[in-house]
Amino acid sequence: NYWVPNTNKFAKDLIVIPLNDDYEGGEFTVEDKVVEQQVGCAIQLPQNGDLSKPRLPHGVGYITKGTRYALVMANFE
Repeated sequence: NYWVPNTNKFAKDLIVIPLNDDYEGGEFTVEDKVVEQQVGCAIQLPQNGDLSKPRLPHGVGYITKGTRYALVMANFE
């Protein structure tokens, strides 16, 4: 189980694949910069693999209309 403390499993990469674009809002940001989202195209974010160090700041803005769907995966070391 990757979520159990002290199992030494850390995310090496975070991968997000947008599945639709029929919504409003929901801007994907990395370090406060908006990243273009294209349906079916992967967005890969490197992670440092060390929980004691800060992660790359990222997030999704509020959805103002519709529903945003995305496939989110992590590559573990």
